[in-house]
Amino acid sequence: MKRFAPRRQRGIALLLAVLLSALAALLAFAILDSQAVALQRTHAQMRGAQLDEFARGVEAIASIALRRDQPDLDHNGDVWRQPLVLELPRGRLSARMRDLNGCFNLNSLVGPAPTQSLERLERLLVALELDPETAHAIADYIDADQTSRDRGAEDLRYLGGRPAYRTADRPLAHVSELLAVAGVDADSYGRLSAETCTLRPGATINVNTASNAVLRSLSPGLDQARAAALAAEGNARHLGIAEFLQQVDITGAARPDSQGLGVQSDEFLLVSEIEYDGVKVAYWAHLVRLNGRVRVEARGRGRYR
Repeated sequence: MKRFAPRRQRGIALLLAVLLSALAALLAFAILDSQAVALQRTHAQMRGAQLDEFARGVEAIASIALRRDQPDLDHNGDVWRQPLVLELPRGRLSARMRDLNGCFNLNSLVGPAPTQSLERLERLLVALELDPETAHAIADYIDADQTSRDRGAEDLRYLGGRPAYRTADRPLAHVSELLAVAGVDADSYGRLSAETCTLRPGATINVNTASNAVLRSLSPGLDQARAAALAAEGNARHLGIAEFLQQVDITGAARPDSQGLGVQSDEFLLVSEIEYDGVKVAYWAHLVRLNGRVRVEARGRGRYR
């Protein structure tokens, strides 16, 4: 029988040893790599959880500020309106609150006074240098019927598109739904989203925190200069609607209907930005204050609009 020479056997053994060493090295690298990925994943999860806890802490601070605030009068000088900035051990936190009652509530188009709200929305669009006819398309998109206004649009308008869809036929849940309305493009949405919100249909407009454009929507005679006088450079502090209407008289503009107006607020948008451990994340929370208590209606990461 033919036998391998000892030298050849030693060569094969050496080759096998080298292959086994290489395989062991690959396995060791794979294990270390897997452990490194798992460690990074765990670190990212812990960092994400920490960021979420910071955001919940900001919500708690905002809730305390709202509960301690005078409930029957809200204005931009209140404590809850002041920005919050905190230095963290490995980062920074900043937050601010916006009064949602200071914007135009799109859902008022199906509220107690829909005709009045439609007229106000038309004036708001004019103030924003947009087509006032878009107000009718928005109203048709929200209302429950399929009767199209002269300048509106119901299902037949949208079913012919690509993709085809129907009108909401209900109050809007978020201002981004405006992008589905005929006549609303990216530019008009950018202007509208800054001045509108989606509250319950009967929510009032706080004349102390309303912007110049929203104030101009209240009456045909309120131009930019008169609205600026009423806003007092953001420092308006009307003690009641009667006082506000008296100030309107002083400007020389026609009095707006007092329905749907107020000096109190119960819905707020909390926006925070947290930078921690080299990661920056934005958060938002929709807060509702009712009967001395504050609840989180909705929350999320990223930009609200």
